[in-house]
Amino acid sequence: MPPELRGKRVVLRAPAEADLPFLLAFANDPDLRGWLRFTMPTTQEHERRWLEGLDDARDRVWLLCEADDGRVVGCVGLHGWDPVARHAELGLGILAPADRGRGLGAEACALALRHGFEAMGLQRVWLHVIEDNPARRLYERLGFREEGRLRRHLYKRGAWRDAIAMGLLREEWRG
Repeated sequence: MPPELRGKRVVLRAPAEADLPFLLAFANDPDLRGWLRFTMPTTQEHERRWLEGLDDARDRVWLLCEADDGRVVGCVGLHGWDPVARHAELGLGILAPADRGRGLGAEACALALRHGFEAMGLQRVWLHVIEDNPARRLYERLGFREEGRLRRHLYKRGAWRDAIAMGLLREEWRG
């Protein structure tokens, strides 16, 4: 399980069995699925198995909580950690539209990146973002650079979308 990470406005903590209702709502939200990699609705049993599998050392997944009241608003993770090549994929999702654009995702990503570069020894963090996803600006502010475009890579929001490949190297990180 990943360690708890604390910032000024957010706390990142490992998900637990008691978080299954949030995880199910997160995975089944059609608006959020329109931006993220997963596309199909899921069941509570599938989410439970996913949660049990998080002991796999290749993924670090945290729930993104508000520091003042502990309310869970989203998830952030470093996925597919390759300890030899020392890279992982950054993932971020905030469930409620009202919680997006408040800076919580930026702080959560910064905490996850610090953990990745400092504690995990990563040399590179990468991600794919749909071309018109507003989070793309956040990733650019964090220092990610566009590395390529996967044309018509995903069918999202009723149309074929390009996925933008972005990466951040250890020496580019502004942590």
